[in-house]
Amino acid sequence: MLTFLALAVGDSLGLLATPLRDEAWMLLQLGLGGYVVGRSGEKIAKVMKK
Repeated sequence: MLTFLALAVGDSLGLLATPLRDEAWMLLQLGLGGYVVGRSGEKIAKVMKK
């Protein structure tokens, strides 16, 4: 995910030789969404366990 973040920043600043394809942006969105849902699930599970 950090690699995709670096690529996204590079693409936004115009530092890449070729711009990122739409599929790369979709993969970044899915990864970030999965991370957020996973972290939220962990926090909810800890509360429910008590």
